[in-house]
Amino acid sequence: MNNIFEQLFQYGFHDTELSSICGQNLEISLFFQKGLYLLDKTGKETFLSKPIQIELKLESYCQHFENAIEVKEYGGKIKFLNYSQMKKYLEKGNFEIFMAYYSNFNNCIMFEGSISKKNIQLSIEGIRTIIITEINSC
Repeated sequence: MNNIFEQLFQYGFHDTELSSICGQNLEISLFFQKGLYLLDKTGKETFLSKPIQIELKLESYCQHFENAIEVKEYGGKIKFLNYSQMKKYLEKGNFEIFMAYYSNFNNCIMFEGSISKKNIQLSIEGIRTIIITEINSC
């Protein structure tokens, strides 16, 4: 059985920045304008790639991409954010990623980090396919 996350294991997400997120139907695109770290055979970060787009195609049970996204803001209390609130946060600043987690249970990816000094946890479940593409800078 192939692991859908194998492609992601080629990249290091620690100390990278998610610059924007877009969703439509059963697809979510994550944009890393400053790139991701390329990993060598031992898993050591080597250098930053060109800008990257990660396209996540979701399982049909999600019915819509917003059903697959969960965003939590941690502070004194846990605050749940919806997709449009997360998108507005990203308009003000990049999501600095501290940790990335992958789970084969429900095919989930989770990023922990911060936006404008707000601690954020972004998780996306029901991932069926991952397509990673280097993009040209704007």
